[in-house]
Amino acid sequence: MRRRTAARHLDSVRSAYDQSLTDSGVVLVQQTAAGADNHHMSRSVLDLLGWDPAAFLTPGTLRAIVHVEDLPEFRTAASDPSSEAAVVRLRHADGTYHSFRFGVKDSGPDRPLTFTLVDVSNDTTARSRRRRAEELLDKSHDALLILTLEDQAHLASVSVIDLNGSAAELIRRQSVGLLDEIFGDVSLNLIRNSAFDVAHTGESIEFGRLQMAEFPGRLLDAELSRLSDGSVALRLSDVTQQAELEEHLRHRALHDQRTGLANLAMLEDRLVELAHGEAATIGMLAVDMRTTDTDDQMIREVARRLEGTMTPGALIARVGECRLAVLPPPLSHADELGGLAQTAAAALAIAFDVDGDAVAVDAVVGGSAAATSDAPQRLLRDAESAARRAAAEDRTWALHSEGGRQLPSGLFHQVRDSIGSGDMELRYQPIIDLRTGRVAKVEALLRWGGSADNSLSALELASQSGVVDSLPRWVIGEAATAANALSGLHDGLKVAINLSAFGNGEDLDGFIRLLHADGIDVTGRLEVEVAETALTDSPLRGAELVERLRSIGLAVVIDDFGAGYTSLSTVSDLAVDGLKIDRSYIATLTSIPADATVVQSTIEFCHQLGIEVTALGVADEPTLSALRSMRCDLAQGFLLSEPVPLDDVSRRVAELEHAFV
Repeated sequence: MRRRTAARHLDSVRSAYDQSLTDSGVVLVQQTAAGADNHHMSRSVLDLLGWDPAAFLTPGTLRAIVHVEDLPEFRTAASDPSSEAAVVRLRHADGTYHSFRFGVKDSGPDRPLTFTLVDVSNDTTARSRRRRAEELLDKSHDALLILTLEDQAHLASVSVIDLNGSAAELIRRQSVGLLDEIFGDVSLNLIRNSAFDVAHTGESIEFGRLQMAEFPGRLLDAELSRLSDGSVALRLSDVTQQAELEEHLRHRALHDQRTGLANLAMLEDRLVELAHGEAATIGMLAVDMRTTDTDDQMIREVARRLEGTMTPGALIARVGECRLAVLPPPLSHADELGGLAQTAAAALAIAFDVDGDAVAVDAVVGGSAAATSDAPQRLLRDAESAARRAAAEDRTWALHSEGGRQLPSGLFHQVRDSIGSGDMELRYQPIIDLRTGRVAKVEALLRWGGSADNSLSALELASQSGVVDSLPRWVIGEAATAANALSGLHDGLKVAINLSAFGNGEDLDGFIRLLHADGIDVTGRLEVEVAETALTDSPLRGAELVERLRSIGLAVVIDDFGAGYTSLSTVSDLAVDGLKIDRSYIATLTSIPADATVVQSTIEFCHQLGIEVTALGVADEPTLSALRSMRCDLAQGFLLSEPVPLDDVSRRVAELEHAFV
């Protein structure tokens, strides 16, 4: 009787002791023998971590529930009693991780070690880990699932422990435990393998534009990353609309909008492809239609007839108002070019049937050929030159000859002499902030002899006449001086310069530093506009260019966005300050719904990234009104103001702000 009573009291004491350990958040651990990898655990491990204490008599069990990142600290503390206590994460039976302070007591030589595991899950570090996961779930607009590995050694143990509302909407389930409840075999294997790798390496994995059978009609970007509590976050972003917009931009950038034919950009892309292919002879035809009433329908008819005269695979592009370029497949010999030009000219000499009327087209054809090892980019220019010669000689076709490639060298001296003489000048076109009605900046535009066309010729000649460095330096110096002067008159007014015409800005930082040394500070006052393709043809070099420009105090804006075919996701990777939508979209904003959609979507996308948007080429009031309704930030164009000399900028700014504020 006494023994039973004593046993009951002993059990009561043990239970009270175990309960006190649980209440204190402590697990007592002792090796079964010195150096052993199996352990006696206090019963509190069941309440604190959900594991049966008897399971730890199996060697390696304790080590198996330590988070993979914390294994080095665990091994050090377990083998060196003199080391400081370490905080390690232990996996609960439900798959979550709890933080414990791991202390070791050495009872003497050849004696088992005693460990103390103190639950510190409520300390600051552990709370911040949990808070990060909770914020991800609550604030992410993307579908987010939190995954865990029930067994660190097995792929199939990946399971879902939480998901946010966007994920529940995507998978049409409010809760889920196993991945195979959501995904079929192909997607399941992809996610399991990726989650396993991320959990063990800590390296994030991204997939772009996934087409998953589970979500028909959608394109998804996926990212898996390991959270600090050891779980893996699977983020699924629906980029279907963005991809459609990018495809529209890509098609628009490569096609003439009025005829649907390829444009100059597509022609140049094809030439680049051919230049990087196997050695071959490339031919080009330029077809110049001199009929004054040639409209878009006739252009399409001419293109169809030309296509019928060429071998399959020929590219026909509209490169001017009444000019087409024909790029046939590589030629077996340059002599073939004459036959192609003659055939094309003969085909166009036959009248066209347009709505029952016979319509003749007065067209001349020029041809040019080059080896891929030469400069195929000059083919179109040479073919156009041949077409002009054919017209001058009253012939229907002609071929380019090397002897005819004479540049107007006398103009080289004119370009040199014009720099700083007054013939070459900068004019400044105001850019209106549609939110406030104030002038936010002015763009410096080069004028030679008062003509924009002459200015383009000057830039082309500068690159061939030894003043390629002098001209951009003069432009930047003039713009910087203007920025300094205008900042004193108009607080916050910036001057923008177009870097696209002046190379890639490799030595711009050195020149800006020279300006600073002369007392001309452009920090926050000068903005550079960089061509879309210069930043996105090589995203890595583009990012480096933006970083270099911003490091010397210059704001950076992507110029003529939409003229190329940049991915919007690429724009998000560039730390630019602004973006200018190409004037071709603005011109058709109120007449072509697809273009209005592009403009609206681009504005919304940029605003999400904190990027300011400027509309180029605003020419009428309906367009300006539409841009305001789309919440476009800035506008530039002849409706607002033509470019004016520096001395007239202040007066023009006052006039515009009086009209718009």
